[in-house]
Amino acid sequence: MEKDKFQEVVLSYLIKLTEDMSVLKQDVSGLKNKLDLVYDHTVGLSETQAVNLGRITKIDKDTSSLAELYGKHEVDIRNIKSKIGLN
Repeated sequence: MEKDKFQEVVLSYLIKLTEDMSVLKQDVSGLKNKLDLVYDHTVGLSETQAVNLGRITKIDKDTSSLAELYGKHEVDIRNIKSKIGLN
């Protein structure tokens, strides 16, 4: 192969490689942006989950307290009914 022809072939491959690298850089940049969005969304979901967990825990405690209170009142009501002869 002649020296000039060889240089043309190498140069054409280098140009193509440079173009491909440019496209690859754009693709990687786009992926990073998407990854950043996913990360931000995940952080938001985690914060929301923590807040909701706190709310659920409070509701659970309130429900347990109400169930205990309701049970005590049921016993008192039954005792009163038995004393006045309604049972």
